[in-house]
Amino acid sequence: MSPHPLFKLDLMGKGTAEVESLPSYLHRCAIAHSCDVGQLMTIADQLVDGSGLCLKESGKPRYTKPHELVRSGKLADLFIHSLGWATGEQLDSSVIWVLRTTLGVSANEVVKGFRWCPECFADNEKLGIPAYFKLIWHMSSVTACHIHRTPLVQQCEFCGCNQIHYKKTRELGFCQECGVSLSKRREEIDRCDLASSWEDIGNDIVELFGDLASVKPGSLPEDGPYKSINDLFDYYWKINREDVFYETLTRDEMIALAYKQKKVSMLTARRVAFRLGIPLYAFLAGEAASISGVLNHGMLCTLPDGYLDVNHKAPKNHIAILKEVTEIISDSEVPLTAKAVCKRAGISTGYMAHRYPALYSSIVDKRKDYNQEQRLKKRYRAQAAALEYFVGDEYSASTKSRNHAYKTLREKTGLPKWELERAIEAAYRALS
Repeated sequence: MSPHPLFKLDLMGKGTAEVESLPSYLHRCAIAHSCDVGQLMTIADQLVDGSGLCLKESGKPRYTKPHELVRSGKLADLFIHSLGWATGEQLDSSVIWVLRTTLGVSANEVVKGFRWCPECFADNEKLGIPAYFKLIWHMSSVTACHIHRTPLVQQCEFCGCNQIHYKKTRELGFCQECGVSLSKRREEIDRCDLASSWEDIGNDIVELFGDLASVKPGSLPEDGPYKSINDLFDYYWKINREDVFYETLTRDEMIALAYKQKKVSMLTARRVAFRLGIPLYAFLAGEAASISGVLNHGMLCTLPDGYLDVNHKAPKNHIAILKEVTEIISDSEVPLTAKAVCKRAGISTGYMAHRYPALYSSIVDKRKDYNQEQRLKKRYRAQAAALEYFVGDEYSASTKSRNHAYKTLREKTGLPKWELERAIEAAYRALS
């Protein structure tokens, strides 16, 4: 008997830059066990490995979006250990662990949802390899496949499905909504659609994934980027050419990084490595000073216009935003969700919760009360309809069975299945 409670399922592309992402593995594992993703998460909630680690410690599994499992973090770690133990597979390399161990928070580095290269899926079909979503496809800087140079897609080009649904009715290589193979494009790729530049493909990220594939996850030193910066700072300081060092970014930025007053983000690491003309991995590993040519003060590369620019947030007119939010609330016939209010106002829920916590809580509470009221109304309607079916004149000629009652009332009322079944069962037992 196998010591693992779930089927053995190999992590695709392990040990290469084409490694499968954790959310892809989770969805594929659910298909292999003929259950939806939510059910598999509930099963994983009960799994305990040899060290006593279990998902139950983080509370009941909630709806988890793919990008939440791509970054190495508490939730991702729990799934890595629990599912890894249950299937007997090492899953540490299925997340972008450098974003946690070596780099600080890097906004917008990870794309929400799944992306894929139809041509890669087509190759897998020809080779008989199971379809899967690669970890590198989750990186926003990689907009095209580095193998085929074709643009990545984020939804089925035939029906618009984004493939993140928990209920899986087909293999990952097929659209869960319309069933069309994800290896197909609605229109053929033209030569002009192919990525032609280093920036479009995100080649530094591709090279980084290739380098990371050959090392143990989590093995890069946490202070690696700072060591690279300080080694270079010391060198240029000794030769009295610190002006060259400051040219890498800006004087203030480089000083802040040298003295660890600022976290090194993925964007910053890419910009520094690009300017120095060194591999991103060498910079993160603290080996920048050992790369041949990097200490030549005439070797700094120029960032192309617009490439790896830092997006500075535009200042907000808080008074105008508050006025617009209150107007949106007052104009709505039913209480809106906080997310819907923020979307209409063009702001984030995080901004609303931080800037106007009382208003945010009020919106959430009113929507919660409204939802509760609607649930009670549906329950009362279901109860009234069930009683009418068994004792009323309108259905006097109908068969008095629970199954027939459900079919009849479901078609007539359109009420949710669970409300009708509960009401019919209660009415049937009371009148039996």
